[in-house]
Amino acid sequence: MALPLILSLLFGLSVKQQLYMTQKLCPSCKTVGVLSARGEKQEEIGDLVKSGMYYNITVEQESPKKAADLPDAFAALLKRNIDLLWIFEDSLTADPMAMRYIVSQSLEKKIPIVCGSAKQLSFGATFYFGNKPDKSAVVFTKKAALDALKFELPKTNDIPIEIIE
Repeated sequence: MALPLILSLLFGLSVKQQLYMTQKLCPSCKTVGVLSARGEKQEEIGDLVKSGMYYNITVEQESPKKAADLPDAFAALLKRNIDLLWIFEDSLTADPMAMRYIVSQSLEKKIPIVCGSAKQLSFGATFYFGNKPDKSAVVFTKKAALDALKFELPKTNDIPIEIIE
């Protein structure tokens, strides 16, 4: 088992560990777009930017103030040629309509989504990094999202993957 996954047994998954797992799942992803509510999740976004440098991944951020600003924020990220979208659990994504918009646009543009909660995964996001009841790290992924994206999971023993129907 890789060191980042062993550490997750003790402390939960850090942003750096999640980015490590993301790189294993999507090695061709070099630009990650982040959508987060303005003023929220700044520490996590900072960690993502720092960890991105470690993994040679560029992090582009848009922070809309409200759900009505999502189309412009998403369009701005698309202009930066993002390979993957990263969303946190925040006031913006707590809005079901906002989540539906994010998921539908990402699927249409064939951009996988790393999300911050199992609830967001149930809306159709692609990946959620969590722990099983035994506290071991696992990547939860939504089968429908994988199919819609035509995303093939890599053959790796480094990270356990659980596919949710």
